[in-house]
Amino acid sequence: RALEAVLFSLQTHPVNLRILESGCDLIQRLSPMLPSRQPEVRSAVILFANSARSLDASTKAYHACLGALLSLCQLSDENKHEFANCRDELHNDICQVLISDASDLETKELICELYWCVSSVAGSTLGFIAKKIIDSMKYLPQNKQSSNYFEAACGTLTNLALDPENHMVLVDAGALTQIANAIQSFDFSDAVLSASCTALANLSTSSCIRSAIISHGGVSALVESMKSAPTSAEVQGEASRALLNLCDVSMEVRKVTTDHLFLFFDAHYRHDDIILQEIVSSMLSKLSKDGVCRKEMISTSRTYDVLVRLFKLHPSNKKIQKTSLLTLRNVSTESSITPILLNRGFLPLVVSAMSAFPNDVDIQESSCIVLRNLGSLNSEAAVEICSEEGINFIVKAMQNLSDCTPTQRASCGALWACIHDSDVNCRIAVSLGAIDAVICLVLVHPSDVFILENAIMILESLSSFKEYVKQIVDAGGISLVVETMRSHPSSTKLIRHGSIFIANLTQAYSSLSDEAVRCVTAIIRCIDENPTLVELIVDCSRTLHSLVSHSRKCKDRLLAANGLGVVEKIINQNASIQQVNDCAHLLLDDILQ
Repeated sequence: RALEAVLFSLQTHPVNLRILESGCDLIQRLSPMLPSRQPEVRSAVILFANSARSLDASTKAYHACLGALLSLCQLSDENKHEFANCRDELHNDICQVLISDASDLETKELICELYWCVSSVAGSTLGFIAKKIIDSMKYLPQNKQSSNYFEAACGTLTNLALDPENHMVLVDAGALTQIANAIQSFDFSDAVLSASCTALANLSTSSCIRSAIISHGGVSALVESMKSAPTSAEVQGEASRALLNLCDVSMEVRKVTTDHLFLFFDAHYRHDDIILQEIVSSMLSKLSKDGVCRKEMISTSRTYDVLVRLFKLHPSNKKIQKTSLLTLRNVSTESSITPILLNRGFLPLVVSAMSAFPNDVDIQESSCIVLRNLGSLNSEAAVEICSEEGINFIVKAMQNLSDCTPTQRASCGALWACIHDSDVNCRIAVSLGAIDAVICLVLVHPSDVFILENAIMILESLSSFKEYVKQIVDAGGISLVVETMRSHPSSTKLIRHGSIFIANLTQAYSSLSDEAVRCVTAIIRCIDENPTLVELIVDCSRTLHSLVSHSRKCKDRLLAANGLGVVEKIINQNASIQQVNDCAHLLLDDILQ
């Protein structure tokens, strides 16, 4: 009823400034108790907006009218939209006060606070006010007295920048220069720095704007903000978010950011804010992709400290686990730091992530690549992977995500890296169902050569144990590998390791030789196309020798495939290589018998 009475008085005496001023003051006092969504409240918004437009900005009534309008808009999003949807002419008239020399700082500050409030939900409809706000920033003195104004002005630009359609409007109006100037002039105000950094962060979400931000000094401004406000989580988070986006633009930006990694590390230790922690983790991931930045990163122990801490403090945060694994995936390619990664305890952290997110393909892929990199570069790592149940989770990834190609490429590589030099790890892998899992992958991915090569390398390692040969054969391994070799005769790695696999099986059970007859042509063809690849020729010749010795069918197939001519060819082209000659002549003797 009080609101109705005030509205009635104002409508009855529209030109009485004293009544208007008193009514506005009463509305501000009562606003916490007003029903935010009543039609009368929205009517009051329109009334005060129109009244403000018609008043002299130098009067107390004008100031009181803006204050009442701000109080009402703060009550609800509906009221904000009601004001935002007023005619453009009304907004232009109000914003004109911002660039008027006759208006005092307090009034301008109140106008900016009003639009800062309203633009938080209606920024998409208010882009046209940006130029007047930016122009006002050009001419106001930048000192402690104007800091509240610049906080509100930058806050409004921040909200307008939430809508990508406003980004070019803001850039064309000169927002980047004024925001950078504000950061430089108000290094003492965390509030101004926070609003300014958030504005740049929002603008940086548009890839077409990033180069303009950089050319206007955005990178150095953001770095200086982090230096000036180390205790402000908001400044640290928003400056980091903007820099994270800008790093996509050029090597120079990434280099500058890497040079100031200590700022991100300090923020990580000082602030518990989860968004900031996610940004720090994402930044490490992004920089570690760059070879130059990666080498600088791994040269400082703080990188490892922070990375371990991110893993340990946020075990259930999928984003942090995922980006931290990406960082570890990238740095684990540097063979020189493998001992450091092992000593810092990263392997159990990787295994924990695989255990926590068994169905996340990105986490499983990155984890397997890390295990592959470490296992292939260091025999001690392969042992530790086993002790930390790494092989268990690698096999589970193969079983649970068999249709995901990137994950299976990684898991096959990881499993081979763990078992190829370890009898113990081979036994563990078999006990966990690795044979069936690998054979399933070959069936699911018959055209992916990378998966097939690694899968056959795994089967080759396992087939060197006679005790596993029957299990491999019973699972259909020999026929599957033979058909895979026939389908991919140009893959030297696949043919070579497939040949060793066949040789292992036939040496264990010579009766299996006839089942391998269909791969003879593929082996001959691969040798014929690569007559100078010593390892290929030696291993394939030994396999053919074993097959021909035990199977008439294999010998006939070899002759039909011009095997004699191919053997003579490799002898002639490798006359000076004793190992090739020994194997080739042994095979030649078999053929001629």
